[in-house]
Amino acid sequence: MNFNLDFNEIKNGILEFKSVFPPTILFLISALLTVLLQGTILFMLIFAFFALILGILIIRHLILPNDEKVKKIFVELKNQGAIEKTREIRCDKRVRNFKSGLFFYNTIFYNEKSCNLDDDSIRFALLHEEGHKVNKQYVNPPLFYFILPLIVIPVIFLVLATAEISSGEIVQSFLWCSTIFCYSILFVVFTINNLIEPLKHDEYQSDEFAAKMLKEKLNKKRPSIIIDNLLKALNKQFEETGEDRDSVKNRLIFAFARFHPLDEDRVKNIYEKFDEKLN
Repeated sequence: MNFNLDFNEIKNGILEFKSVFPPTILFLISALLTVLLQGTILFMLIFAFFALILGILIIRHLILPNDEKVKKIFVELKNQGAIEKTREIRCDKRVRNFKSGLFFYNTIFYNEKSCNLDDDSIRFALLHEEGHKVNKQYVNPPLFYFILPLIVIPVIFLVLATAEISSGEIVQSFLWCSTIFCYSILFVVFTINNLIEPLKHDEYQSDEFAAKMLKEKLNKKRPSIIIDNLLKALNKQFEETGEDRDSVKNRLIFAFARFHPLDEDRVKNIYEKFDEKLN
């Protein structure tokens, strides 16, 4: 019998598990609470449903494929020290282009259409997403202050309203639910307006990390050309999809797009800070 072990396969398996470790812990906690709260049907069903969703997400994450071209560039950047060794990458059709995972924090996701970009554009995009993690931007206090109250305060409302809702008074139940809904909408709008500038700053920082890595690790002397090509290619990809920009979905996307600085401002920032100027 052949007992030769492929340590690279074992290592990759460990890294994949690290990517799903936080949601796995949440899954186990939810499953445990489901068992412990059998006497309370409502809460048992809530935690059981939450555990089911987490289980589906974890399995789906582990079976997502990878494009050989993007994977090769990703591994190259890891070997050169531009991307952390423990990072993982996955191709996901739900992602518009490139995205650093929030729930699966150790993973960079990309859309299959992004595989058609040139190598340097892919490098910049991957390094930009790595920059979000390196700069710890997804655990910034502003984002934490946004998510925590948005979750906690409606839950408090629901607890206070439990007696009213269970009493069977339709009008009272409607008023409580309307209050929670209106609060959530107003809070989101208020917080978005206060997060725009910090999030724009995050985008500039991630661009600068990508440009720095390209210049130091790959000797790219004019990274502003690379980011310019990348942004133009991504815009062209969207135009080629033929999607209706006036659709509800795209209006929402463009509403949140203001978190990103203007393309020309991003290119100018990299040009001024990193490009070697021609004599």
